Amino acid sequence: MKKINIKTSLGSYKIYVGKKILNKIEILLKKNNLNINKFLIIIDKNVPKKYIKLFKNKKYKKKYIFLFNFNEKNKNYSSIEKILNLLQINNFNRNDAIIWLGGGIAGD
Repeated sequence: MKKINIKTSLGSYKIYVGKKILNKIEILLKKNNLNINKFLIIIDKNVPKKYIKLFKNKKYKKKYIFLFNFNEKNKNYSSIEKILNLLQINNFNRNDAIIWLGGGIAGD
């Protein structure tokens, strides 16, 4: 697993990237003393169903799942706008988390 530290004028945060880290999310939250209120989980529809099920079954406080068909055709501002609208409608802020599950385009 790779940890990337991001520093901005408003503060800092971490991004974790890696394989097989789905079951480590709770450990990472506790280790970093994070009290996340809401989660947006963006999932590539091409991800095997067993991994999607893992997230659907997790008992997060507030969980929003955005299933998306990630491909070059959908890699555009309209797709970003859908995600941003979901974040805005549900009042996401810096105390919340976004998790994406999928390969290259999902991370782009």
